[in-house]
Amino acid sequence: MGFWESVGSWIWQHAELLLVGAVPVVISVIAISMSARSLRYERASAEASARSALAAERANLLTERLLEREHLVERPADEKPDVSWTITNPSGGLFVLRNTGSDVAEDVTIPEDLMSGVPKHLPNGAVVRPGDAAEFYVFGRWGSPVPHTAYVQWRGQDEPIAVPMPV
Repeated sequence: MGFWESVGSWIWQHAELLLVGAVPVVISVIAISMSARSLRYERASAEASARSALAAERANLLTERLLEREHLVERPADEKPDVSWTITNPSGGLFVLRNTGSDVAEDVTIPEDLMSGVPKHLPNGAVVRPGDAAEFYVFGRWGSPVPHTAYVQWRGQDEPIAVPMPV
């Protein structure tokens, strides 16, 4: 019996063991590729959802402005909107910036360069109605603790104002 014949007979004798070992590897590779594809679609969906929510918020604001004009309830150009803020910390690194004033705050932004710690999802161009809120995250790290103050800016308020953060 030649070399190749002995290899062939060994493969046929141990085919069951080879299949038992190869099938889980193939299934694992397929599962990993499907998980990676799913993660890509999940990220794209989350980004699209955020864009859609922002577009809906802006559409609602434009509708409110149109209704105000129809009812001739316009604010004088030099009058600043009645907007005031509080920040709460319901859990961990989650903070809630709430509009406690009586007017809609447009283009609400917390500049990242004025925030210490590790900020995530800071409001940038958000629209916050009276009583409504914008959520963001700030995490402390060694050498950069969670700040005691957030600086908030919105249309009608050119310079950021300091809003105390709970510690």
